[in-house]
Amino acid sequence: MNLLKTLPASLGCLIAFLALASSAALAGDSAPAADVGIFGIGSSNLGTKQHAKWIPQMRAIGIRDLRAPRTSWNMVQPVSETEWTWTELDRQLDYLEAQGIRSGGLFLGTASAWNKLDHERGLPLNKLEAWSEYVYRIVKHAKGRIKYWEIWNEPPNGTRNAPASDYAKVVVATYKAAKRADPDCKIGMAAKSAHITYLEQAILAGAKDHFDYITLHPYEILGCVMAHPGTEPVYLNIAPTLRKMLATQNPAKAGVPIW
Repeated sequence: MNLLKTLPASLGCLIAFLALASSAALAGDSAPAADVGIFGIGSSNLGTKQHAKWIPQMRAIGIRDLRAPRTSWNMVQPVSETEWTWTELDRQLDYLEAQGIRSGGLFLGTASAWNKLDHERGLPLNKLEAWSEYVYRIVKHAKGRIKYWEIWNEPPNGTRNAPASDYAKVVVATYKAAKRADPDCKIGMAAKSAHITYLEQAILAGAKDHFDYITLHPYEILGCVMAHPGTEPVYLNIAPTLRKMLATQNPAKAGVPIW
């Protein structure tokens, strides 16, 4: 039986996160930054009521880092291109901070029904200016409360299989807008599974130097290791392989953190 299929999604994220952290350490990474622990919870876009059910339990076992509260575009600009709402985000951040939990952020979404130009599950290529405004405003609003921000969830899987060149455009626009709002924030590029080739293609398409860390979600590879003992090297070589790619294609970022 694949153990990951029997676990809550958040715990599956935790197990994968810890295993990849170990893999990254074997690849020669430096110690984690003081403001990020090696333990974390990967769930996102849950409401305050759901947080209240399980955050205290996570806190009780020493978890201090949450991937993201509700930071997606449609959460903070749901009605029109000129109206913003921070009520739910602020409520969540207030609760998490009271619990001693640090939050990351996730840039995601083509906004709500007012964006007629982009598919609801696609990249905001036709609204990049509005997207950049969303990035700028939310980073500025959360400055001092959220430092680490991921660009999208698992592209290309979460982008209607958009090519890496399209993701690169979003990465560049996001990085510039976020750094303008908070020069000290950290921006993460992302890829589904261990899709290092996709990251390489995005870097070559223009994303070079426009990120501070990289996130991967190799659940199925970890599941294979659990189902087939002896295949651990496949998992443990993800981080070293990513480092080799970065050393070749973006040497200045060869040592960035891998999450």
